[in-house]
Amino acid sequence: MTNNDVLRRVRYIFDLNDSTTIEIFSLADFTVTEEQVSAWTKKRRRRYFSEAQ
Repeated sequence: MTNNDVLRRVRYIFDLNDSTTIEIFSLADFTVTEEQVSAWTKKRRRRYFSEAQ
């Protein structure tokens, strides 16, 4: 299981959208963009997939 899988599942469990996810990251002083969040939550075989760190 990758970080992307965990993020995707947490978002599903808590019904979080991109803007809420960005707010949560900002509470930890970690700046992310909507494009990054979207890329992290795509399936590995999708076009704009990006591995979360």
